[in-house]
Amino acid sequence: MLPKPLQLQRRRWTLVFSVPFTAFMALVGTYSVYLMFTGDSLVMVVAGCGAFVALCIGGTVGKSVLEAWRNNDPAVIVDRYGLHDTRSATGFIPWDQIETVKLDVDEQRILVNIATAHRCRPLASATRRLLAGADHTVALGGLCYSPRELARALAEHHRNGKAGSMRNATASDA
Repeated sequence: MLPKPLQLQRRRWTLVFSVPFTAFMALVGTYSVYLMFTGDSLVMVVAGCGAFVALCIGGTVGKSVLEAWRNNDPAVIVDRYGLHDTRSATGFIPWDQIETVKLDVDEQRILVNIATAHRCRPLASATRRLLAGADHTVALGGLCYSPRELARALAEHHRNGKAGSMRNATASDA
């Protein structure tokens, strides 16, 4: 029996805290711009720096708030075909190409090592393994998931995906 697919969604409750913070940063940035044009040179410099910082932080948080609010699709999907990360350029990695898959709960990420036969750039792969600990990493920050359920789904799907690719390889050899 095949394990059921697991879909990881973005957390929505963080919007409750992020939206007021973004609005506050926009107000601080607007007030700082107002102060830039009404004060002396020292007030203008301090207000300019304050406006820059407030608008940079508010813009960054605001972008992620809008993205989380508008996008209702699952961010990561673990199914019988492979591992899908819809947020990054990695995209889809089929199970037959995955050598090892590990859930790193401390860093909130999935570490994926690609089998040697499927690596297209060995030097880049070795560098990524050295710096990040794996060929590909799937960030789990900001997603709703149960670590135990995710680890079990990764192990079961990886085991079934490897077994399926072995059966297909032996069937094609015969």
